[in-house]
Amino acid sequence: DILDLELLDRPGELAKVARRLARAGINVHSIYILASKNGRTEIALVVDNTERAKATLK
Repeated sequence: DILDLELLDRPGELAKVARRLARAGINVHSIYILASKNGRTEIALVVDNTERAKATLK
């Protein structure tokens, strides 16, 4: 399952997402950087449960 996210382009933003997913027991298999512009970065995460990941990150 793939989850697309847009993050601020600054240190620690991806770590915050990874920490929240880990606490919820969601495994991240892969991370892809799709685009980066105007201080924002779009990423795609391959996770083991997309719906639970979306709910966790809301």
